[in-house]
Amino acid sequence: MNIKKKTSLSPAEEQLSPRVERLRTLANSAAVGAELMGIVVHVDLDAVDENRYVKVRQRIAGELDKFPCPFALALAAWETEAWLMQFPRAFSKVNAGWTLKDRYRGCDLQKIHDPKRALREHSWRPPYEDADAPRIMEKAFEEGVLMEPEGRNRSYQDFIGELSSW
Repeated sequence: MNIKKKTSLSPAEEQLSPRVERLRTLANSAAVGAELMGIVVHVDLDAVDENRYVKVRQRIAGELDKFPCPFALALAAWETEAWLMQFPRAFSKVNAGWTLKDRYRGCDLQKIHDPKRALREHSWRPPYEDADAPRIMEKAFEEGVLMEPEGRNRSYQDFIGELSSW
């Protein structure tokens, strides 16, 4: 089940525990009559450096460890677009005219400053919009490439590692 209630974690350093407790309540409510098998939490951390990423990841993971089930933390160190750019073929599956520029292939995509802007600089018609992200990820899933990205992104690798341990 996908719970789409927004609970902001990233700006909540001092109030993290009550917000994670809210997630636990939502998850347990959604699992009434069923066993809670796992939880995935997504947080975009815009413009974060490596040290802050590690600190925030450890803090949120420490809170999620209190759940009675496994968790996977999708903590995009910049934005989700830096994850999407690891799967260039998925873009052209969503729109045949969307070809990712070569300079974004095979590199450390976590280090790209403002990947959403980088995608909009491609001058695609129609242009990339936030609403395209789920379809791009679905195409990457259909292609079976989610476990074999063409680029690197530490936050994605951390997420897949946690998810794979289930």
